[in-house]
Amino acid sequence: MINSLVANSNIVLYTPEFDSGLRQSVELLFPETNIKCSSFKLDHWLQYVSHSGETDGVILDTDAMGLGDLKTVGATLKMHAQTWCLLLVGDRGVAGFESLLECRNVAVLPKPWTPQGLHTCLTTFSNTNSGRSVSSNNDGFLNGMIEALRDPITCISGALQMAGFDNDSLGDVLNPALEASRLISEQLEYLELTSPTVTPHYSSFDLQDCAIGVEKDLKKLGFDIKTDIAPDTMVYADSRCSRAALKACFLLLNRFGLNSEIRLVKTTHDNGGSLIWEQQASAEVAADNLAPPPYLEELIRRLAEKSQAEIVIEKLKDIVPSHVGLRFNS
Repeated sequence: MINSLVANSNIVLYTPEFDSGLRQSVELLFPETNIKCSSFKLDHWLQYVSHSGETDGVILDTDAMGLGDLKTVGATLKMHAQTWCLLLVGDRGVAGFESLLECRNVAVLPKPWTPQGLHTCLTTFSNTNSGRSVSSNNDGFLNGMIEALRDPITCISGALQMAGFDNDSLGDVLNPALEASRLISEQLEYLELTSPTVTPHYSSFDLQDCAIGVEKDLKKLGFDIKTDIAPDTMVYADSRCSRAALKACFLLLNRFGLNSEIRLVKTTHDNGGSLIWEQQASAEVAADNLAPPPYLEELIRRLAEKSQAEIVIEKLKDIVPSHVGLRFNS
């Protein structure tokens, strides 16, 4: 649904590149907007944003701006909380004006931007009038970063594959790098799925089909895992988030679990079933086992919550995971 707050806005677009396609993209996304386009000048900012009270939102390319102007922008936005601002951030980053990110009416879109990333960031302003939380700014920033990282990661992966084409001698060097780029792409997908901007789609599916999908996905990441899950256990959840959560569970055990074989086990209960990655309980816990980073467990928890499932995790010595998976309802 089109965000009515943005769709009917008076927007000022400050960019040094009038032919960048930014204005056209905003007009295509929100045809009813009234857009003024200008290179940034302090007197223009004061006239149309700081003093007029008629501007609803601002899209601001920060690369060509000095720190003094950016601090003026920050001061204005703090006084005009009803005016939203989307910052386009390039190579210079946010150094020197980090405080702008603390404003509830500010979101960030990394350059080079894409229409999808632009739309995602603009829709973060949908609840501005009802008091949008700081976490919404972070969501917009995170979604923009995910969108900006996808293309270069795909490019790197393609270049690595081409470099190794018909040249087996480079395999030992290129294959680990290629696997790493695939894992990064996988992590970006997980982050996107946990975003509030992604709506879950719930349906009934067989846990066997889910397990087969996870097996195929892990094979693409270089893991030769065989699942042997019996059919006819139907559950109700978001299948995409469920598969992502189960893949993340496997990666958790593979990196931080016991030094033993990992297998996927299905159990059934009165109102559903579970898919749990298990390792042999008899395997020894190494003295130098690292504790999993809180980020990874939190990621699995969020994916499980999004899929409408419950995370199951067992640890040895309260550190080393030995069983990780999801419990579903039918």
